[in-house]
Amino acid sequence: RKAKIGDFFTRITLDERLFAIGFCAGNDGTSVASKALPPELVMLFEGAQEALAKAKMHMQHNEIAEKGQMISKAIMIIDHGLKASLDMSAGGDLAIKLQALYDYMVHRLLIANIQSDPEIVNEVHKLLAELYGAWKEIGESGKTQTTKTITV
Repeated sequence: RKAKIGDFFTRITLDERLFAIGFCAGNDGTSVASKALPPELVMLFEGAQEALAKAKMHMQHNEIAEKGQMISKAIMIIDHGLKASLDMSAGGDLAIKLQALYDYMVHRLLIANIQSDPEIVNEVHKLLAELYGAWKEIGESGKTQTTKTITV
């Protein structure tokens, strides 16, 4: 059975979701809604998305080794970058859910690599793009409280 993203998330506000990423919240419990996306996270999100785009291109050209390298790169960024940045003590249940989402992404990418399935790569790319877009929206809004709700 293919897991659905809804298995991992309920409806939560954007501010609540991003609060789980502790170093952006300053580990002080303040709202992240007025905080900009740290350059380190920008690099991680963009690096993972770039690796996935290259992996998909290599799939289309049947370049197996290169595909595997790019998927492995994306997995490392997600697992040792994005997931490692979570502050599990400050983020509570939300950090646990984000951790589960990152684990899900890694699992799906392993399957995508074995099956050379570009649709799975697209699925993970979309998830990363939504999280990245949420950060960008927060940085641009400059508000102290975000009430937009996103369902994934």
